[in-house]
Amino acid sequence: MLEDMKDLEAIEIGLNLEKDGIHFYTAAAKKMEGQDVEAAAVLRQLAEEEQKHYQDFLKKRNELTGNEHSGHAGIARLMKKLVHTGIFAPFGESAQKIASVTEVWEIFAMAIRAEKDSIFFYHEAADSGADDSGRRMYRWLIGEETRHLRKLGELYEKYR
Repeated sequence: MLEDMKDLEAIEIGLNLEKDGIHFYTAAAKKMEGQDVEAAAVLRQLAEEEQKHYQDFLKKRNELTGNEHSGHAGIARLMKKLVHTGIFAPFGESAQKIASVTEVWEIFAMAIRAEKDSIFFYHEAADSGADDSGRRMYRWLIGEETRHLRKLGELYEKYR
């Protein structure tokens, strides 16, 4: 049961990570729409990929809890209140930070930091999880986030 709790906690953190990523990339894409078409398109694509990752976490949580609404609803509510990773800023903070950006590369620098932190978290979750399919999911996410990191690095170099 403690191992399941640990897996559920990691999933809740992952849900928050991905949700914050969706908000960050969506706000960043809106900011870039009038400035740079390529940057806006990449940021929209990243928001869509984060949405898919969010859905993957929901499915995994449903598998572990046995239902769509989580048999551990109290835990889920607590985690949503207490667990904010600080990797991506909460939506309101992301929007404020993005609004203050004056250079395109600054958005990519912010995103690079967040993706690196996400990769670190997913490594920890993969190494400590009790659920085999969960560990596979985290390894897959490490690959996804690493791909994001490479793309963001290329764009950072292009605009810096």
